[in-house]
Amino acid sequence: MRMASSLSSQYTSLPPSYTSSTSPTFSPTLESSHEPTHKPSGTPSFATNAVQCLTSLDLIYQAEANLDSDDKLRTYILCADTTFQVASSWSTSDTPVNGQIPLIISNSNIHILCGTDGKSNNRCVLEGGKYQLSITKHVSNVLFQGITFRDNRDKSNEIEAGGDVTIRDCIFEANAIEDVLLLKKAPGGQNLVVKVENSIFRDNSLVRSHHDNVAVVIVNVDAKLVVSNTLFENNYATDAEKGHVIFNVDGELVLTGNCFNHNRFLRRAPVYNKGDMDTKLSHSNYASPPVTPVYCFFVYHGWSDCDSADLDHCPLAPSPAPSPTTSQPTYPFQAACTANDQSSFNMCMDSLNYGTYPKDWRLDLQAAAN
Repeated sequence: MRMASSLSSQYTSLPPSYTSSTSPTFSPTLESSHEPTHKPSGTPSFATNAVQCLTSLDLIYQAEANLDSDDKLRTYILCADTTFQVASSWSTSDTPVNGQIPLIISNSNIHILCGTDGKSNNRCVLEGGKYQLSITKHVSNVLFQGITFRDNRDKSNEIEAGGDVTIRDCIFEANAIEDVLLLKKAPGGQNLVVKVENSIFRDNSLVRSHHDNVAVVIVNVDAKLVVSNTLFENNYATDAEKGHVIFNVDGELVLTGNCFNHNRFLRRAPVYNKGDMDTKLSHSNYASPPVTPVYCFFVYHGWSDCDSADLDHCPLAPSPAPSPTTSQPTYPFQAACTANDQSSFNMCMDSLNYGTYPKDWRLDLQAAAN
């Protein structure tokens, strides 16, 4: 996999305009009735019926910053078999350091695809970075398709706005942050609807957090989240209060045809629904038996209020192999605390600093035995 180099020119995080003397002026593929065609990698052509793949995320930011109107659909094609190293830090002058500008979306009608067919097996990988994705303005008709988001260890990928965003056939793997995705309707803003379709969240971890309303994978606050045909696998948390794959807070959550497989957490359930809105469980969801103690095997609504998954097998095809650089996580609590009585388990967890209040470690003995 080749590494996509960042532009040599200096740029700021949110400039009014962006230019570079070292890169070509870029125009995205506009909506057209013509079939897309590939162009040679030499002198680029930007006819509206042409497709040229990108090896730098900076060019997307450049084109969108200089956009006069977002009325027409714009499609950006990322080059297959390319790793996009995202900036790891920001200088005092707001300049990204050691990488490219992340996907900062401020306009509507934008589609970003991996390869012309938008398939995750084309291997367009966003790696590292301060964060990799940010949407903080009202947008509509925004699509991310076939992109892999990997090894983010700093800040959540955030969609805090109104409008509609679709994440399709994307992979989020080996991220070690609070909330791989943080979804939140902007205060006083229009409704936010996020659809996650045919995607994979695997090997993501949350070791410790000092904040409320966080999760290993997705936190949804006051928005509508529709998740379908998506695999959540081998995600884990060691923070007792924050051990959920999805945390729904006053939002609407719809789950259909998903597989929660071998996720490891310490409390409550794979999905925690908190607040006024209900979790709507369509059929064909699966949750594997827990390997660590939990209150509910699938969805937790509060004390003694649980929903069970309705399938006894995962409805999805086996996931593709992780990227070569993805390492399997370790689970320090797995073998350490498997006591078959409540008192011993509580003492073990407390001694390992996984919890402060032993009485909160309610244990399902059958789950612990597994």
